[in-house]
Amino acid sequence: LCIIMIDLDHFKQINDRTNHLVGSHVISDVGKLIRLSGILPVKTCPARYGGDEYIIASMANSAEEMVEKAEQLRVLLGSALFTKDNYSVRVTASIGVAWIDPNFDGKQEDPIKAADVMLYRAKNLGRNQVSAMILRYPIDFDHVGRPHLIERDAVMMPATPLTKVSG
Repeated sequence: LCIIMIDLDHFKQINDRTNHLVGSHVISDVGKLIRLSGILPVKTCPARYGGDEYIIASMANSAEEMVEKAEQLRVLLGSALFTKDNYSVRVTASIGVAWIDPNFDGKQEDPIKAADVMLYRAKNLGRNQVSAMILRYPIDFDHVGRPHLIERDAVMMPATPLTKVSG
């Protein structure tokens, strides 16, 4: 199982520069784009999580497979032009991925927490990117470090553990 969380970067600026009706249109169209993109496996459950955030639950063979799909979604969203009432808007997205190892025996809320931690990691690293982790064993979310991250993210990580991601 894999959980993907998506947050539109600096979305408040869209409402501030246009209006809330345009913002609402963008939120709706992003959801449609995610659902109809053909990027995600057939038995995937995408949903709006709140505000300008989306959550996706999907079966996956590997973390790398889902990171690639998340990256494809990030590129797709960044290349889309959303138009409403003489306004044209582009968005970027920060994405967190948590792939749950089949033998994981942690708390049931841990996958969503892990995807959220990775989402904020992507934001803290500069936004418009994907960060991912593998849940293999119960985790202390205040001390996420190299052993938890997939290889491409661990390479980007500083030598000291990432402590308490905020945002």
